[in-house]
Amino acid sequence: MTAPVPPQPALPGPDGANGQGALSPHRPLPAGEDIEVWKRILDGAPERVLGIVERESAAQIELQRAEALRRLQLDQHQMRMDIVHFRFRVAGAVFGATAFVSILLLAKHFIDQGALAPAAGVLSAAAAAIGALVFGAKKGK
Repeated sequence: MTAPVPPQPALPGPDGANGQGALSPHRPLPAGEDIEVWKRILDGAPERVLGIVERESAAQIELQRAEALRRLQLDQHQMRMDIVHFRFRVAGAVFGATAFVSILLLAKHFIDQGALAPAAGVLSAAAAAIGALVFGAKKGK
């Protein structure tokens, strides 16, 4: 005499079975009727199924945690890179201002000594260099 084969429990799918939507990151728990069927098929099956669901849930949580940690590290790295970029911009501005003041002081020294030709050369070269930096920087970006 053979025992009737119980129907196979339906697994919840993306159609929204067991109240879960397709976009849920976690697998829904099996329905109570399915657990009863599994218990009749194999002793200890519900515990095994729940263990599998728990392990998958823990693995999913660990993946999400690792992804969040990776994003945090990338955000921190980007923040450090922004700070370095800002420092370079400030250093460039300070260096440029220092060079400009130095050129003006050199031209003033030439004018005070009565050497107008070298003063005009220094000032025209400085104007050309500043113009090249300003227009070259705008063209490059």
